[in-house]
Amino acid sequence: MLSLVTLSIRRRRDALFARQRARQIAGLFHFELQDQAFIAAGTFAIASQILRHAQSGAICIALDNDVLHIFPRASVKGRATSPQLPENSWRLVKALPAAADYAAEDLVWLCKQLNEEGSRVFEEIERQNQEMLVLLHALQVANSRLAGDLGDQRIPSAA
Repeated sequence: MLSLVTLSIRRRRDALFARQRARQIAGLFHFELQDQAFIAAGTFAIASQILRHAQSGAICIALDNDVLHIFPRASVKGRATSPQLPENSWRLVKALPAAADYAAEDLVWLCKQLNEEGSRVFEEIERQNQEMLVLLHALQVANSRLAGDLGDQRIPSAA
């Protein structure tokens, strides 16, 4: 497994940074926008799980046979009493949309170059808001189509 990046998770802002970095990496691999949103949200959920159960840890983003893996790793501070992640911790596994056309060393380097100056919380929340609006619009369109298809099939009432 090729480790692309490991992100320390100690505070809530680290979870936002991990979400943003995962989205950027998904974009590097040419995932569709909906998949990028899924990967970003899944990474945030994993980071939140780390904060809830272990108070600190890391998010690992790796590649294995053209499959993206995002998973938690608990921090080891030498204390047996520190909380650990549950055995059933979430993992995100998603096949790449196309085989990576970069050398492994180049992929690692590219991932480390992404947004090194840190998380921009407002921009990430703004992007999340845009995704939510797109999803709500898609849901409204699907509901309208479904209502139109079912409009001819009225359910009889007991009255």
